[in-house]
Amino acid sequence: MNIDEHHQNFLIRLLSKHPKAAFQYVAATLGMDQKIADQADEIFHTAKKIEIHPIGDKDNPGLMIILNQKFSLWFYRSGDEYHYDGFEYGDYSNDLDSSTAER
Repeated sequence: MNIDEHHQNFLIRLLSKHPKAAFQYVAATLGMDQKIADQADEIFHTAKKIEIHPIGDKDNPGLMIILNQKFSLWFYRSGDEYHYDGFEYGDYSNDLDSSTAER
């Protein structure tokens, strides 16, 4: 999905406050099966804490979504798109210094 920076920022904010609406929007935009959005909604809806942290540097920016301080999803920007890079389990209960987050 190619979207401009304004819409990327909107989606990030929407995801942190209204995950179901964000996934429904993306699913509809991509013509995806709503079941995928519903599964993602269940994951985020049951999370007690959701954090979004910028990662990388200006040449390789990205973001990390942390659920319940134990599970992280990694995304990196390539051109005007973010690409899923994987997930990790770990203890994210300490403050994360996004400038030093590396994979």
